[in-house]
Amino acid sequence: MNKKLRRILLTFLPPIAVIAVFLLRAIFLRLSYLLPPCPFFEKTGLMCPGCGNTRAVQALLTFHPISALKYNISIPILLVFAVLLYSQYVISAWIKPVRLIPKSCKFYITLGLIFTAYCIIRNFV
Repeated sequence: MNKKLRRILLTFLPPIAVIAVFLLRAIFLRLSYLLPPCPFFEKTGLMCPGCGNTRAVQALLTFHPISALKYNISIPILLVFAVLLYSQYVISAWIKPVRLIPKSCKFYITLGLIFTAYCIIRNFV
């Protein structure tokens, strides 16, 4: 695959996939109710780092971003990262190289510590 075709595909396929997900969101919402409850929560009564992710995705698919943040902050944060990475790629591929997300290990360690603290605190607050 030549460089130009690859650049075009990587630019236009992600938005097409997002549009497809939103067009088919009713199906995804129905299927999400078939998922089993969290076994960790059922056994311990404590929320694991993934607890609330399904509800957060459901909230985003029904255009309720504030509710998504209340269920679990990881999905909205991952969505923001995905948009920033995609934007970084498109700008770098078509205009000039740009860095929208820091490359520093300190940034990712800090983000990991904040997320860990969130996962612990939400069980007790």
